[in-house]
Amino acid sequence: MQHFDASEYLEIDIPAYLMIEQEYGGYGPIVARINELRPEETADFIIADPTSEIAQHFADDIGVDITDRADIMAACDIINTRMADRID
Repeated sequence: MQHFDASEYLEIDIPAYLMIEQEYGGYGPIVARINELRPEETADFIIADPTSEIAQHFADDIGVDITDRADIMAACDIINTRMADRID
């Protein structure tokens, strides 16, 4: 079974409460588990602490406006989708 984690995918430390484990397998057996970002919680965290490692990564490496909640949440959705796309 494959396992992906947003913290490993982005190569930064992300507080565990900003992630949720999702299982993938469709109608068959579970083939992967992904610790995805929780978009709303991640946006709140980044806006509250713009000097955090995750906030700096979103701003510097991804180009997200870390004062724009919708922009942060959209970036989380993209990251989660890209991790899911890696499932074999």
